[in-house]
Amino acid sequence: MTVKLARRSPLTVVGGVVLLVVVCLGVFAPLISPIDPIALSLIERNMPPGTATPQGVMHYLGTDHLGRDVLARALYGIRLSLAIGLTAMVIGASIGGLLGLAAGYLGGRLDAVISRIVDVLLSFPYILIAIILAAIWGGGFLQIILIITIRGWVPYTRIIRSTVLSLKAQTFIEAARATGATTTRILLRHLLPNSIAPLLVIGSFQVGSAIVLEATLSFLGLGINPPTPSLGSMLNDGRSYLATAWWPIATSGGLLTAIVLAVNMLGDGIRDVADPRLR
Repeated sequence: MTVKLARRSPLTVVGGVVLLVVVCLGVFAPLISPIDPIALSLIERNMPPGTATPQGVMHYLGTDHLGRDVLARALYGIRLSLAIGLTAMVIGASIGGLLGLAAGYLGGRLDAVISRIVDVLLSFPYILIAIILAAIWGGGFLQIILIITIRGWVPYTRIIRSTVLSLKAQTFIEAARATGATTTRILLRHLLPNSIAPLLVIGSFQVGSAIVLEATLSFLGLGINPPTPSLGSMLNDGRSYLATAWWPIATSGGLLTAIVLAVNMLGDGIRDVADPRLR
């Protein structure tokens, strides 16, 4: 698949490389920047990038309005964003994939109920629902994951349902029924493996959506509770000092853009290879 991706879309490879670099920055954050990301030092606030303290500590990307190291906070913010995006994707794919399989193959009342729930959830602007839930539940890690996944499973269900509807009329499914295969075996052995490609494509885009939603909530002050580093909260903290200290917003905004753009480019490449209509 790597060779196909490289030949079909070089930008996809660029996205994969950028995403790999970002993941490494988050994983090795303590080694790259040993500075405590929540340590305050008011005498060192809003120091520009490349400034060293009298104690010899170098702030490569400067400090924020509370004297916290921007590089350290950005690296740990990457960790948080990736953890939220991947966790929400796994939970959403698991719930939505199973519901889509059941709705598409079994049909009947189950399909009608699931489809109506999907329609109801899609009828509301979810950012408003997310803001209300974040204001009620608070901004812990688990709460943010729950808020994202409340509707995060819907795209998986819609796509997998339509995929199963087209697959269940195929000859190999009819042959499985004729040999006496149970419904569970058909779902897990025949339909699920043939639905992996759509799941991967949707999942890649949903990771970016989850990261943006968490950053939006944190920017509004409803996301991850301070002083935990978050790229969205860095944007929120730095907006009042944009005229005099632009580096916290430039760092967090640039990383958010790079992560979401890289994930989306990678998802485009996976779709191009997985979808036979685009070959």
